[in-house]
Amino acid sequence: MKIRVGFLAGTVALALAGGYTLREVSSNKQSARQKQVASRVFDIIPEQIAAVTVERRGETVKLEKSAQGWRLVHPMESATDRETTSEMLRLIVASFVKRTVEESAGSLDRYGLGPLASRVTLLSATGAEKSVEVGIEAPTEEGVYIRRAGSGAVLVAGTEVRDLSLIDSQLLVERTLLPQALQTIRVEIRGRSGSVRLVKSAAGWDLREPFVFPADATRVGELLSAFAGFRSEPAAEPPPSAANAGLSPARLRAIFAGPSGKESSFTIGEPASKDRLWARRGEEGGAFLVDRKVEELLKQDPEEWCQRRPASIDRYRATRLKMRWESQAVSLARDAQGWHDEKGRAVQEPLVLGLIAALCDTRSSRIEAAPSVQGRASLPFFAEIGEESGRSQTIEGWGPDPAGNWRVRLRGYRPALVMSEAYVRVLKERCQALTAQ
Repeated sequence: MKIRVGFLAGTVALALAGGYTLREVSSNKQSARQKQVASRVFDIIPEQIAAVTVERRGETVKLEKSAQGWRLVHPMESATDRETTSEMLRLIVASFVKRTVEESAGSLDRYGLGPLASRVTLLSATGAEKSVEVGIEAPTEEGVYIRRAGSGAVLVAGTEVRDLSLIDSQLLVERTLLPQALQTIRVEIRGRSGSVRLVKSAAGWDLREPFVFPADATRVGELLSAFAGFRSEPAAEPPPSAANAGLSPARLRAIFAGPSGKESSFTIGEPASKDRLWARRGEEGGAFLVDRKVEELLKQDPEEWCQRRPASIDRYRATRLKMRWESQAVSLARDAQGWHDEKGRAVQEPLVLGLIAALCDTRSSRIEAAPSVQGRASLPFFAEIGEESGRSQTIEGWGPDPAGNWRVRLRGYRPALVMSEAYVRVLKERCQALTAQ
């Protein structure tokens, strides 16, 4: 794998180049820039570039710009990496002519021009082409010999045009693992020690396999954000065999599905270094490197993905609460004047929020299968809580067991959280505080 040091050297300027189009669009700025065009290698305003082609020794790299952005069209079809494309545009803008060597060169070979040269061609939005031959580096100064198409003059240009001529298609390919990750509606993680299936619905994320349980939305969000930000990295050396890299058979696979059902899958292999893992897209793609943090996020233990609190209700968005605790019952609602009971009597908001917090936000460290419980009458307590959006959740609870623990679950799910006696005691106290008003 060829690493183009010069092509990647503009790290500091990259941030500037990334926002180049947005900053330079105003007409008065374009007018000022037109005056600088004569000294540039490419006398074309960057916003007008529609395609870039680099040809060298039988190899062609071509990018085209569309309404959706830049795409690599040769030697492969792919969206382009945003940062690398921005660096390419920076090099185009920064390529200036330093001086003229000969107005009409008799021999081009000694400059590395002619058939031996690389060629960079820009196509404008109007269809005009701007082409430059790029030869060898000048021996007495920092720069490279170039010749514009249709001209016999040999010029010396800065090293930016040399770096542009060395553009590497592997670095131009979109390297973000999954740019559309935040639109994912299904995630499957398959490993040698277990597998999980997570599905998003209107009510939120659920663990669907190996059992059904509300998923930890925060943890799912962290995974999706990571895949939307992590990038694949080309390896400096040839990768090991797929078997030695842990890619065949797959050590770990992650499958993401979008709203249309289209799937994107990744195979995660063995460590390549202290902080990098071997990976590939699907099961047949070429191996690349990814941050080792990816593996930390792909938990194979289903309980790692389970929501550990009884409900995911936001108490500050709650608009109604119905709760029965043995002989005690509360029925509350919130309107523009605040919380009130079913008879219209005002209820102190801190008391309501305190009860909802105790009901929904108390965490548990244990999940276990729960027996079927038939009907509300057999439940020591249940609570129905609704939000402004119309979403509601019902919490069911029963106990205690010989150890004093209780079982709590969302209605519609079979497994339950194991809650301590202290959880129940707090609920009783807060429920009594409300009914005593």
